[in-house]
Amino acid sequence: MNILYLGNIYQYSPTFADFSRSLLRSLRLSHHRVYVYGDELFYGYFDNPEIASPDDIATIEWDLVIVQNSLSFSLFRKIMQSLRKIPVIIVSHVDDFTGYVAPFDNLYAVLSTAGANLAYWNIPAELCNPLHTPITASGNYYRYDDQPDCYELVYYPVRNSTSRIDSKILSLTNLFNFRLTIIGEEYRTLKPAMNNLVRIIPHKQSIAAFKKAHLVMASGYQAIQAMALCKPCVVVGDHGLGGKVTPENYELFKKYGFRGRAGATSDEYIPLDLLQAEIQRALIVSCENEMLMLRDLVLADGYSYHSFHRAITQTIDQVMKLHAHLQDKQLHPTLKPCLSSTFHIQEINDQSIITCGQIRFNEVDNDLLALLKQCDGTQTIEGIVVRNGYDREDIRAFSDSIIELWKRKLVVFN
Repeated sequence: MNILYLGNIYQYSPTFADFSRSLLRSLRLSHHRVYVYGDELFYGYFDNPEIASPDDIATIEWDLVIVQNSLSFSLFRKIMQSLRKIPVIIVSHVDDFTGYVAPFDNLYAVLSTAGANLAYWNIPAELCNPLHTPITASGNYYRYDDQPDCYELVYYPVRNSTSRIDSKILSLTNLFNFRLTIIGEEYRTLKPAMNNLVRIIPHKQSIAAFKKAHLVMASGYQAIQAMALCKPCVVVGDHGLGGKVTPENYELFKKYGFRGRAGATSDEYIPLDLLQAEIQRALIVSCENEMLMLRDLVLADGYSYHSFHRAITQTIDQVMKLHAHLQDKQLHPTLKPCLSSTFHIQEINDQSIITCGQIRFNEVDNDLLALLKQCDGTQTIEGIVVRNGYDREDIRAFSDSIIELWKRKLVVFN
């Protein structure tokens, strides 16, 4: 298969980079020919990417287009228009609706690594396949030393980390026998103001630093990565101090994306004494069994690369199978339609109107409405028509109606 992978980076993100590399690797493992198109920063995420030229986009017979985040739709509008007959998959790691766009005719699936509310764009839940950015490494690197000369702490700041959080963490080296590693080259300008117990390393060295740590302070994907290495993790993020992750509170942390305290607001104040207490509790008692349990929870939750690759492969297989059926009119009657979660009937002035959010579509007559109500994903288009006593000539008309509703994502196919 020839796959065009469109992406654009407006701000560097290590998690975005890990996701992009994992996606390209997965596509290549499935023996697809993948061409990347975007900006220079996007190209820089990959090792030896096959970059598409404008001529390639115009001349290659594409089988599938993968678009990463909504910004690409704006920047590559002309390209998307020229490829309007090719199936498209959206992938996004943004946890709000800004990473997505409203449904369009050749949108076949959405892969989301975050808990965005896609109903904002009238994207049906049935179209969305949840996906986790896979962890880079896992294993038992738990480290517990009874009264070591110096504890190794690693702090992974979030992108919008505030000076209030950072200053508290920096002050820890003045209070305890801690050596602190901060991940993020953007902090290197502050090194002259720090003591010799603080070092700053680039993002690419984070795994090595995690492995040597007694404790990791992080949030989001980095907290998940730390737990996969059996490291005690205190969640400190853009939603304040969450505390140490344990098998008992893992599900609650997961609900809030491991971003801080459950139910907290962005940029929440972090009391220094509470932060100190969380760190001390995590270090004074051996908790290797707990860390092994957390590692297994992370892997079982689908953060392994195997789970990631399987999800990508299954989605592409389903998309290509559906595309083949939609391209062949003789196969339309064999499709099994199901009304999507965005499909609604509203009675307006004694008329039955199909609606999707605030959007109104055409009026439907009672006969068509009766057939649509039987679309539950268990019966083929042909089966529904024949079972209701209609002639076989009516199959084509009903198929055309269903296909039009699918283009608007009011109907999905099982």
